[in-house]
Amino acid sequence: MPKLQVLKPRVLVIDDDPFIGSLLRRVFEQTGRYSIAAERNALSALTTARLFRPSLLIVDLSMPDRSGLELAVDFRTEPVLRNCPIILFSGAFVPNLEEFAGTGQAPIEFMRKTTPLPQLIEAVDRLLEVKGKKESGGA
Repeated sequence: MPKLQVLKPRVLVIDDDPFIGSLLRRVFEQTGRYSIAAERNALSALTTARLFRPSLLIVDLSMPDRSGLELAVDFRTEPVLRNCPIILFSGAFVPNLEEFAGTGQAPIEFMRKTTPLPQLIEAVDRLLEVKGKKESGGA
């Protein structure tokens, strides 16, 4: 009997730091539970996201060509990305970000780049679980 292929959740990491993108790609791939892609250029991130159709986005808050907040707003205007949870990832403290979290249709969470990787994976799992419940008509 042929095996059914289970589609893994797709995670797109957008960060101008190649080390961060590479690290997160490796960590998520090692779990065996995700398909992962990384994008270093914020200006091409929207196109990459349209093609990859991520289940969740991890977006660097501070990039040279466009901020993570600006990208989050762009993602919310795209029908295929509107309900995609976003983790805004920052190396620095940024006040008043919580105000932005409630403006989207899907969860937006803020995490520091110093967050232990197991906690980041837990947050991804939790956000994907919430998204799955909403899509299936649950909570």
